[in-house]
Amino acid sequence: MVIIFSSPKPRERLLEGKRVYTARKRRRLQFVNYKGSTLGRGIFDWANDGRTRPKIADVIIFECESGQQIEAQHLHIWAAWSGFKNIEEWLEELQRLNGGKTISPTDKFWLYMVQERASFFKPGSSNMDGANG
Repeated sequence: MVIIFSSPKPRERLLEGKRVYTARKRRRLQFVNYKGSTLGRGIFDWANDGRTRPKIADVIIFECESGQQIEAQHLHIWAAWSGFKNIEEWLEELQRLNGGKTISPTDKFWLYMVQERASFFKPGSSNMDGANG
C-alpha cells in the first residue's frame, strides 16, 4: 500500500535517506488489520509524490505511540524530523492537506516514522539527525 508524500520538504528528507515523521488523519489499514502489537513492527511499503503517481522509493513504515493517536499540540516533539522548519510550518501544511480545515491543538493524528528501505538497513546508520542536518 502506497504512502503519499505530496509535500516537498518531507519528501526531500525521505529521499535523502533520513527518517521522516509524518502525521495522518486516517490510520493506515495495514496497522488496523494487524492482530497484536504494532510496537516495533515495521511495514514494508512504497512511497510516491501524489495520487496515481509512480513509485519514488521503497520504504519501511512504523506506527508510533503504540498505536494511539497524538494531539496536534504534542507534534512539536517530532517536528525536527518532519522535514519542516518548526511546528507552525508543519501544522500549516497539515491544514492545507486536510482541505484547509483549521487544526486545533486537540485534533488527533496518527504518527508514522517512514524511511527509505535501503538507508534503514545500512549498517551504522541511525539517520536521526535534525531537520537541518
